[in-house]
Order: sequence, then structure tokens, then C-alpha cells
Amino acid sequence: MIDHRRLASGWLILSALAFLAACSNSTPIDVGNPIEVAHNTKTFSLMMPASWQQVQDKASTESVTVFTDPTRRAELIAYTGLLDHRLTDDEGFKIASDLTNNLLRHPDEYVVTDRQRRSDGAFVVKVAYSRNQQKYLGEAVLFDNDLTLSAVIYDSAESIWPQVHDALQPFVTSFKVDPTYVQGTYFAPVENIGYAFAGPADWQPQNSSIGTLIHSPSGRITIIAVQRPLSTTLDAPALAQATLSLARNMASLGKLVSSEQLPDGRTKLVFERSQHQVIGYVDQKDQILAGLLFDVPLEQADAYQPFIDFVYSTFVTGKP
Repeated sequence: MIDHRRLASGWLILSALAFLAACSNSTPIDVGNPIEVAHNTKTFSLMMPASWQQVQDKASTESVTVFTDPTRRAELIAYTGLLDHRLTDDEGFKIASDLTNNLLRHPDEYVVTDRQRRSDGAFVVKVAYSRNQQKYLGEAVLFDNDLTLSAVIYDSAESIWPQVHDALQPFVTSFKVDPTYVQGTYFAPVENIGYAFAGPADWQPQNSSIGTLIHSPSGRITIIAVQRPLSTTLDAPALAQATLSLARNMASLGKLVSSEQLPDGRTKLVFERSQHQVIGYVDQKDQILAGLLFDVPLEQADAYQPFIDFVYSTFVTGKP
């Protein structure tokens, strides 16, 4: 699971944007003259009324824009962040609640009043809260797309919420994520003399006796990069033997349960131990044996596969 403590943490917008103001103004919320607005990272875009003010912020693997109408009676928040696995229902609803609470700046009396999983996979939570002794209502729509957690949160004073909810629907549904910019923005090169691949930008590498370990902030997934020098280029039987030898030297990863030759010439290894599964890929080039492995929770191994597939697709072996 992603780390709720880091979601929307430390945003500059928390001090840069005033809170919504409850007032008796009965003028309809301005939703005219819609224009397309993209975050500076280009990870997402949506249509919004031209008159609405916006404040953007970003972290290494998160992007957010807060929009407020000119009267400060309504607000819409658009968000994307790196996601390492597809979510279960319990995970999705908890993250939707926590993320909404964080992006609303931890208001008083915050409660989730309803939640549902839509047919398109979205997690939808309805919330109520108070600020300055005024009541507010809101709704969050959250998606767990491959590599990306994305959300649109919109809220207003309770007295005008039905109007705001209906008026903002076209803007909520216009929200879209650009996977190409997500891949280019939220991932950074991890390099050694024998390999390179794209790893999450905020996951910190550390050296170990096995190789380079890159832990997710939640600690639930670890990327392991290994390399061993070879005295010569190996033929297929010798490469298979060297790969199994490498696997035996990584006994701490668990029991080797399968070894498969892939069409691209690499070997796929699968280890299992206790509640973990380790999925690895081994390749040789320029007299270097290099491996890229992913240690994930066994019961959710399939949920991590899109993340594994992307990182593996960036794996390049051999001397630079």
C-alpha cells in the first residue's frame, strides 16, 4: 500500500490558498467559459472555468492543482501520484478518505458519509466537515490506474452543495491523466556499470550484500538490482547454469519455484518465502550477468504486475 503519511504532505498550497468562505451570496457559481488547464508537470489536465483561480504544487512523485471560484464558495482539487499496485476495495476507500482529508487541509469534524465503487472502477467517497463553525460537503472520485493514483475532489458550503455538485460534473469528468508524462516525471534513472532502469523518483537506493535495494516508502515492495562479472560470454546452457547459481546465492529471497526462458532471451525467476513472492529477470551482456528483481506481497503479486512490467521494460544491461 502507498504511504498515507506522504500523500499531499508539505504542499506549498496549504499556506498559499485561502480556505473556502461560507456566505449568503445566492449568485450561481460561475462555470462559464471553460478552458483546458494542464498541471506544469503535464501529468494531468482538465477543463475548468476561466474565472477560477488556481494554485499548483508538486513533489517528486505527486502533482496537485487547487481551483477556487471567484467568490471562494466552491473548490475543486485535481491530483496525481505514483502508484505501485492496483488497490483492493479496502485500500482504495481508505486512501480516498485519507487523501481527501489531507488535501482539504485536515478540517474539523471530517467524516465520510458514503462510499461506493463505480462500474468504471472509481472509488467515490462523500464527505462532510466544518470550518469556522460552517458546514461543508464534498465528494472525491479516485482511480487506481496503472502506475498512477489520480483523484478529483470538489466541495462547497452545505447550502449550495446541490448546485455545485451538478454544475461541476462536466469538469470532473474532463479530468485525464497522461501516462507518458507520469512515466517521465515520476521515474528517474537508476544506473550501475552493468545495468540501468527507471525507478520511482522518491525511492532511495541502498547497497547490500545482494546488490542495490530500492524500497518503497510503504516498505511493501523492494526492487533489487544485482550484477556479477563474467570471464566470458556464456552460451545458453552455461547461462542457464550461471543464472541458477545466482539464484542459489540469493537464498534469502526464498525458494526458487520456477525458472523460465523468455522470448527476449532473458530468464525469469520466481522465488517464494512466507508471505512474499520475488519476481526476477536475469540477462547477460558485455560479460556481465545482471538481474532485476521485485519483492512483493504474495497475496497481491498480480496487483503489482503493471508496475513490474513498466520497470522491467526500462531494464538495460551491459557496459555503457
